Amino acid sequence: MNGGYDMTHEFKKNGYSTYERRTHFTPIWYPDGSYTPYTWLLDCWTPAGMLSMNLTDSITIDGNLWSDWHIAPQNQSRGSFCRKLHRNRRNILMKTKKIITSVCTAAVFASLICMPAYAASGDVAGAIEGTWQTASQQIKTVVDHVVFPAIDLILAVFFFGKLGTAYFDYRKHGQFEWAAPAILFACLVFTLTAPLYIWQILGI
Repeated sequence: MNGGYDMTHEFKKNGYSTYERRTHFTPIWYPDGSYTPYTWLLDCWTPAGMLSMNLTDSITIDGNLWSDWHIAPQNQSRGSFCRKLHRNRRNILMKTKKIITSVCTAAVFASLICMPAYAASGDVAGAIEGTWQTASQQIKTVVDHVVFPAIDLILAVFFFGKLGTAYFDYRKHGQFEWAAPAILFACLVFTLTAPLYIWQILGI
């Protein structure tokens, strides 16, 4: 202003700013878009009356403070990591299917050739019961030592894979999807503990 006076308008120092700068923060959750803030300056009194002024400006909100934060291997992108993880899971799943098919075939074949010798004496019921007992023990052994460990391995791979992708989504969107990892973890706990009680429930 003329006459030796000077006047400026500015924000007060922000206590939440690292260096107490005169800045204004918007909430992280504020939607992206273009906004027009309106300001009315008043109560500047002169001998001729009060001076006032209307000020407007435009700002654009695009993203938030988490958008620039990213943690990743130095020479490996997220896309290649996810593709490699998916390929490994598919290979493990195919190998597991082959193992389970071979084990089931072997178990059926073993149950067919393990007919007790006393079936020739005419005791058909005893022969069937003995065959079932022998086959059930073999099936139980195969399932406990081959099938359940294979299922545990598949669930563990899927669990850690889903946990990794959920973490990357959290770093990108700021929201952690815990439903799928929780379901996989519950299934993994069930298959790990199933050999302790599943045969008692089935009566084998």
